[in-house]
Parts: sequence; C-alpha cells; structure tokens
Amino acid sequence: MTRRNFVTASLAAAGLSRAQGKRPLNVLYVVSDDLSPTALGCYGHPLVQSPNVDSLARTGTRFERTYCQYALCAPSRASFLTGLRPDTTRVLRNGPDFREFIPNAVTLPQLFKNNGYQAIREGKMFHMGVPTTVGTDQWQDAASWTHNGSPQGKEHKSRGEARDLTPDISQGRSMYSVATPDESEQADFDAANKAIAHIEKHRGEPFFLGLGFVRPHVPMVAPAKFFDMYPCANRRHP
Repeated sequence: MTRRNFVTASLAAAGLSRAQGKRPLNVLYVVSDDLSPTALGCYGHPLVQSPNVDSLARTGTRFERTYCQYALCAPSRASFLTGLRPDTTRVLRNGPDFREFIPNAVTLPQLFKNNGYQAIREGKMFHMGVPTTVGTDQWQDAASWTHNGSPQGKEHKSRGEARDLTPDISQGRSMYSVATPDESEQADFDAANKAIAHIEKHRGEPFFLGLGFVRPHVPMVAPAKFFDMYPCANRRHP
C-alpha cells in the first residue's frame, strides 16, 4: 500500500461512515523528529528497545518502501503534509514557509478540517527549530488547524547530567545530551499528555490529531532511565 492510497482510503472510509450514518473515523497522526525507521526494533535493529512502536507495528500497517523526499526538516515535512514534491513547494532549506510559494495549498490536516473534523496539533508537525523555537507557533501553519498547540520544554537547559561530544558545533546539530531526572520538563511529555486530553475531550466527534515529538532530534534530552537501558559497552558509534 502506498501512502497516497492509505490517505485516500482513510478519507473514503470516513466519508462512507458518514453516508451510512455512522460516526466518522478519527485519526491520530504521530510524527517523530529525525527518527530513522532502521533505529527501531520493528524494523530489525538488534539493540533498540521500542516496545510501544513495535506493538503498533504488529497490529497495524508497516510500510517497508517509503522514502525521505529531502533530508532536511522543513522540505520533508512540507512535502509529506501537502503531497507535493520539494521542487514544487520550493522549500529547499529549513526556514521558509511553504505558503510563501504555494499559498493555496491544502495540507493533510486542513483537508480533514475542511470536511468537518477538529484538526488539532500538539508539538512539531511542520518545521520547528530544535531547540531554538520549541514551544513557539512559528512555521506551524495556522490555516491547517482548529487548535494549534506548541508545548514548552527546557531542552538543553534541563536539569541533569550533560555531555557535549561536539562542543564546536552549534545547538541543534551538536551531539549534546542531557540525562534528566524529570521528564515532565520536556515538550514531548507535555505534548503526549495534551494529546491524551484532546482524545478524551473530542472522543464523541471526528478529529484529526497531529502529535509531533521533537526527539530523537539533538540535543538528546531524555530521562536518565532511558540512557541506562543502553550500557556504554553496547553502544555503537559510527
């Protein structure tokens, strides 16, 4: 199944449900920043422990032939959220808003919104500078959402044991990590809890919920217990 067929089938199923007088299907759309599928257990990685994603893979549809359109955040996200190639959106670097070039484009969440759905965002869905603009609405395309939420996070300023393996490289690109004792300080923790609250609030009506996690994008900020799952002797380095 291709991604286009998957989206088409989802919208068709929602339309059929309405035509039959049934409650339309809801959509939870999860995006994780800079995560390669090869770094997941469900795609065969021998060391990574990803039980929750693996469980979803076992009970859902796992795509084995999907490709990154462009190896940068803004171009890639503008592409998969509009269905247009980067040379069409003209977003070829991090920073420009795709609306500058294609102001009338209808994004995936906007399509659901235009068809009577609550279109809800929590976290990074379109481009967001990590860590510099985490917690802001910059680049998040207000036209796509009925709720446009950007959870806060302390990022590299979090309390905990910090390491910087590349001190000469700027934040957002350097191999900087923080093992923190308090996960509640992180944007992803806040985004997940707010997403759960939205599901509870809107469970009786159709919704498209975009949940965007900023990890594992650097700086690598996570509770210490997750770093402890991978003893140094087992860690692989390029």
